[in-house]
Amino acid sequence: MPPPASHDNLRRLPLIVDLPTAARLFGIGRTLAYELARADEFPCPVRRYGRLYRVRTMDLLQALGQDGNGWPERQIERLRRLPPVIDLPSAARLFGIGRTLAYELARADEFPCPVRRYGRLYRVRTVDLLQALGLTARDEQDGRVRPTVAVTGEPRGLPAPAATPVRTAPPRPGTPGTGPRPGRRSDTQVPLTGRPVPAAAATPRPIHTVPGDA
Repeated sequence: MPPPASHDNLRRLPLIVDLPTAARLFGIGRTLAYELARADEFPCPVRRYGRLYRVRTMDLLQALGQDGNGWPERQIERLRRLPPVIDLPSAARLFGIGRTLAYELARADEFPCPVRRYGRLYRVRTVDLLQALGLTARDEQDGRVRPTVAVTGEPRGLPAPAATPVRTAPPRPGTPGTGPRPGRRSDTQVPLTGRPVPAAAATPRPIHTVPGDA
């Protein structure tokens, strides 16, 4: 009979649990748990580190609808006591991974969190550990713990404002440029300027005569 998923039981969980331990909290047997994990149908996300199947306790708490009775806050405080950078075996123990497999995963770039290499040394930042374990650092302003939110996608732009129709006053009768006046027939075409184009007056050019030409 699996133990009940109570606050007392959940607060004792480590940061990462193996798949059979997580399956017992859901009342699932070991064989079925691995079948569901391979089919990606386990009740909570399952992470595979090489040949190991592991479940983050934060994911387990969310799937069970539990808050852990302060478990995240205690784990954050515990990890904040670590130095800013730790060695690879120390980080691997938090994920339930052995030393040999940890170096294999680090060389294959498959370790659960980013690994930085300084010469022949493999190091892991504590900040990266918090993110990989589903935990966040405490807000320095108000002291509250804020969940990590992955930004997916760009914010949508606001819709363009509708075009406001421009109201124009109706033209008055007899205004130039509005066509012929009511009741009159006009054959004069009115251009865009609003005034009829008068016919060009023929101006005679002065005739210059050369003396001696008669």
